[in-house]
Amino acid sequence: MTQTLQPQTMTTREILQAAVDREQVHHDIAKAVLALLAKHEGKKLTKRLLPAISQIVGEDVWFGDTYGLQALESASYRRTSGNGGIRFFLGHGTGCPVISAEAFKKHNPGYLDAAADRIRDNITKLASDWPERVDAAAEAVKAAQQAYREVASFGKCSEASAIGKAHGFTGRGGGTSSWLF
Repeated sequence: MTQTLQPQTMTTREILQAAVDREQVHHDIAKAVLALLAKHEGKKLTKRLLPAISQIVGEDVWFGDTYGLQALESASYRRTSGNGGIRFFLGHGTGCPVISAEAFKKHNPGYLDAAADRIRDNITKLASDWPERVDAAAEAVKAAQQAYREVASFGKCSEASAIGKAHGFTGRGGGTSSWLF
């Protein structure tokens, strides 16, 4: 007997909570790295600080340089080609950058101020019924898709595209949207 595996789906609430947890970890790491760098304000950032930064991040950290944009990159950032881990931008130039807490804040808003905003927004949504309303709306869309497929697929229709357009089901190229079929 062959068993069909169903895709594991998460609810909107679970997705938001996971995002808050992940963002909070990255935000806390960024604040701790910022505090460490602030203690060395005006000095050159050399390899001597990498062990302390690695300890904060929880994994090895290296200097990265892409087209003159200097960064600190975690091992998981490099291993996943940027799809995971952490990359803190330090500024532009070559050689050892001079440590500036203000420059760190300016170049890393996604880990600092913007992260705090995203965390706050998601916590506000989690404190409401918004996640369940999104899930209910998604289920209604799925039901509507299925009903439309059943009706629209009754026999071949040379005017299926025109009918889809008449009902507002158009994609980017003007044809019927792929979510219908």
